[in-house]
Amino acid sequence: MEERKIICNMCGMEYETENEIARKDFLCIEKDWGYFSEKDGQRHEIIICENCYDKWVKQLRVKPLITQTKELL
Repeated sequence: MEERKIICNMCGMEYETENEIARKDFLCIEKDWGYFSEKDGQRHEIIICENCYDKWVKQLRVKPLITQTKELL
């Protein structure tokens, strides 16, 4: 199986991976478009690095809800 590259859709940064695991965290948005869209039947996936995420969030009119989670061991 070919190893898939992880690339930020905003800045084009390519992630270093080890055994198909990224060495830095990123946001992955996946959307299966439905009947009421112009993209019915399409699946879109977007990868955004943490730096681009921070820039993007600053532009949002309504900020995301952020809560603290407990680290699970």
